[in-house]
Amino acid sequence: MAASISRLIEMSGARPIRVQVGHDMGVSAVNEAVAPIQAKLIEMLKPVYRGEATHG
Repeated sequence: MAASISRLIEMSGARPIRVQVGHDMGVSAVNEAVAPIQAKLIEMLKPVYRGEATHG
């Protein structure tokens, strides 16, 4: 786990949303499949976490 965290810290540029650690057991395929959905959700939530969301 520590080595995986260290690799993430040392990465330049954008980091992956999810990282599989240990035995894969199909997790990489799931992460790859849901990555576009998660990216869209994060993009849609940007106004919320930036404090730009409007009520109404």
